[in-house]
Amino acid sequence: MEKILHHGEALRPWPVSGTVGYEFLVDATALYVDPAAEAPLTELYAELTGERRTFAEVAAEAEREMATVTFHREVTRLAALAGE
Repeated sequence: MEKILHHGEALRPWPVSGTVGYEFLVDATALYVDPAAEAPLTELYAELTGERRTFAEVAAEAEREMATVTFHREVTRLAALAGE
């Protein structure tokens, strides 16, 4: 089993084999991305797609979708167990 870490999260002493490596990919990608390009690229993306929400807004919606669609059965089961 592997653990996906959020930004800044430390790997807890759980019985896992390690992480999936996303934290390394974030650091490696940063070597090739100019932070000064963020604003013009964000604007270009908005012009091309019409999407004006922030990353945090899109991420929050995606997390809700994962909980209510992809993991619906798991969330329902956990809620039932919590009520017992």
